[in-house]
Amino acid sequence: MLDLVGMPLAWLVGPILGNLLLLAGGRKVWIPGPLRAFSLGVIGLVMGGLVTPDLVDRLMHWHLSVLILVAGVIVSTLVVARWYRHCGFDAPSAWLSAMPGGMAAMVAIAESAGGNLQRVSIAQSLRVLIVICVLPPLFVLFGREGEGAVMAVTEGGGFGNPWMLLMIPLLVPLGIRLGISAAPMLVPLVFSAALSATDLARFEVPAWTMNLALLFLGCSIGAKFGAFSLRALVANTRVTLVATLMAIGILAVFAEMIHRATGIGREVALLALAPGGMAEMSALAVVLGLDPLFVAFHQLLRVIGLMLIAPFILRRMALGKLDPDGRR
Repeated sequence: MLDLVGMPLAWLVGPILGNLLLLAGGRKVWIPGPLRAFSLGVIGLVMGGLVTPDLVDRLMHWHLSVLILVAGVIVSTLVVARWYRHCGFDAPSAWLSAMPGGMAAMVAIAESAGGNLQRVSIAQSLRVLIVICVLPPLFVLFGREGEGAVMAVTEGGGFGNPWMLLMIPLLVPLGIRLGISAAPMLVPLVFSAALSATDLARFEVPAWTMNLALLFLGCSIGAKFGAFSLRALVANTRVTLVATLMAIGILAVFAEMIHRATGIGREVALLALAPGGMAEMSALAVVLGLDPLFVAFHQLLRVIGLMLIAPFILRRMALGKLDPDGRR
């Protein structure tokens, strides 16, 4: 139904909402981990197929947008963390719930830092869900402008170099073993990008294949909420909704700064800074033709940066030197 009304990421949002309805009815859905990994791998191959030989030159012009991204994440995290503290979160949980990215890492750190594991898990999960459900309708309402990116999703029924799909079961475990962040999507992306940048091979899929990958990804996201009770989700929805809308608003201001400073389209800048998941925001960029490589690059930098800085913040907090509500 969402696809019929023209909503971007309908094949991702629909399964998420469907899983939530099943949860409300007392049923839980289980999605095998390898199926999610393969879906992310397909998205990674598609994005890698968009790489052209001039990408390195483009990377040299992204330093300013990276600096603005860092500033935006700092401001957003500080403001949202104070909101969570106002709502009764303990300091470690407030910080980790406010950090816009690296959901799995934030939950893992919360467990070792003495934070409220359930609160952080629900806040991080709901944040991704809210962003996914809010941004696509906004693009429908206010329109969108493609950036002229080469699309690797075709309307026909043919594949381009389908043999690359066979590499996903080999590449993903390798990336996980090496400890690479977001390995299920990132490693296939790098592999596909290397072939595409050198004109050796370019991966292309028909639209129905991309939709199928999004459907499995949506089901896996929705299935995560089965780990929480409906009462806990409802109790945290209002707090997280306000926090997420605050983060979107703050980061939208910094996205406008990127647009004015670099000429990058507003939609691309917003997706690059949006506090959703890297895979989900990159997939939305692919569907809309809004430079998914720029989006994925900035989303990945944010995730890596937050994973590196979160333990430092929590160590300072343990020494009583830092609290998001201003107490030291």
